[in-house]
Amino acid sequence: MIRVAVVDDQALIRGGLAMVLNHEPDIEVVAEAGTGTEAIAVAAAERPDVILMDIRMPELDGPGLYREVARRDPMMSSRFIFLTGDTLGSETRAFIEESAVSTIKKPFAVDEILRVMQETIKRSDGARQRPEPPGDAV
Repeated sequence: MIRVAVVDDQALIRGGLAMVLNHEPDIEVVAEAGTGTEAIAVAAAERPDVILMDIRMPELDGPGLYREVARRDPMMSSRFIFLTGDTLGSETRAFIEESAVSTIKKPFAVDEILRVMQETIKRSDGARQRPEPPGDAV
């Protein structure tokens, strides 16, 4: 079961996306959040497999939330997928390229979200399974 958090300041988009995803057999929307601040609490409490988030939000935008969650729990940083309905400014584009966070442009198809979610989970699982470098032998 893929545990998903949906973060968007527009209630209709957030609720609609959650409803569609909940109809998928292997997906459970564990939380919805309308602000970046709420999303920080959701990430800590629910530890979802994927965080689908609108990149442009009041209060705390996508890059700000990503940085805060990564600071608190670096393993969570590989679980983000940003959703955007507009063209990205150079600063946001540079952030996405640097962080390698997946981005889906609105309007989107459910199949596209499912595909990117699978890719994100594989990447996240790979990050978790990397072996620790050997320590100094005594």
